[in-house]
Amino acid sequence: MNYEDIKAELLEIWDELDGEDGRCMSEAAESALPVYYSDIIEQWTKMDSEFTDSWQETGVDMEHQTITSLMLIDLYMFIQSEYTRAYAEIQEEKEEAAND
Repeated sequence: MNYEDIKAELLEIWDELDGEDGRCMSEAAESALPVYYSDIIEQWTKMDSEFTDSWQETGVDMEHQTITSLMLIDLYMFIQSEYTRAYAEIQEEKEEAAND
């Protein structure tokens, strides 16, 4: 899923989202996560490098983690960021359109 897909998804459900506190962005990011190892690896290699090892910021317990589960946390952080960015951009576009 890329940024344009995320933005299109949010536009489709905008009426339900308008005024959200961010909880919905977390749920949307979680639902966009890949399930299969090959997809996790593929998407992880394509995400912005600034999110590599972002799992370290979460305080996750390393005892039962695999490399793939850590990659999945990185992906979640990246995807959530993309949803938040798309939401803010749409909100700004809507406000500008309303002011014109």
